[in-house]
Amino acid sequence: MQEIEKNIPIPPARAFMKTNAGGDKYGLMELEIGDSRLYLHGTGKRDHYDLRDRLVSSMYQRSKKHGRKFTYRAMDGGFRVWRIA
Repeated sequence: MQEIEKNIPIPPARAFMKTNAGGDKYGLMELEIGDSRLYLHGTGKRDHYDLRDRLVSSMYQRSKKHGRKFTYRAMDGGFRVWRIA
């Protein structure tokens, strides 16, 4: 499981990369507002898109159930997810 990190600033969003959501499979329900977690993907281009699709789907489903909001940004080698509400 990835480490929870505090006080990591959120980079400016590009319209196609912004989402508000929540998730459980990836331990997102453990995050407090302002916390973030980095999820790394494999080296292939398809790995990047597969991880993004799984994270976004999980975040969306959990946001509907629990009312938490998240955003994410692509980082070197993966995605960082922040809980924003």
